[in-house]
Amino acid sequence: MNVQDLGSIGELVAAVATVLTLGYLAFQLRQNNNLAAGTAQRELMAGFNTNLDRVRDSSELFIRGLRDFNNLSNVEKAEFQLVLNPFINHLELPLRMVKRGLESQDNVDIYGDICLARIQEPGCRACWEKCKPLFFPLSREYIERRLADEGSLPPRIGDSPEWFLEEVGQPGTPIQGDESGT
Repeated sequence: MNVQDLGSIGELVAAVATVLTLGYLAFQLRQNNNLAAGTAQRELMAGFNTNLDRVRDSSELFIRGLRDFNNLSNVEKAEFQLVLNPFINHLELPLRMVKRGLESQDNVDIYGDICLARIQEPGCRACWEKCKPLFFPLSREYIERRLADEGSLPPRIGDSPEWFLEEVGQPGTPIQGDESGT
């Protein structure tokens, strides 16, 4: 075996080592991406749960605002908007994550459906129309696109079981004013 043969073997070993190193780095990158996606999804859910707590703490106002935003006092309108805004603004994060490949479109649509179930109510729609320029662009565009495609809309929150939207002291009061209570 001469020097040239040893040089060829050395190049082959170096090439194999390079391929193995690149394979290991690709594996590590994929693992890190999976970890980042999992962390982001946990943070999304934590933020969503915080938003639900806000609704629970202001449920009577939230129900009245869903029915008729324009009949709320200015202070109540501001409070209603402060309860509603996090749901809509929360949608921005999964929309950005989809662009980075860290979230699936299915999960975005779940969060979008939660927003749209509320925005379809007359009071919430009035609030949306007045306040939509204040929201992040991706969220605003997503909601406007979905509202324009009625076939893509989820059931309204007012279509929920009556116990979900009962007013304190007025059980069974439907959100749309339907006297049947359904």
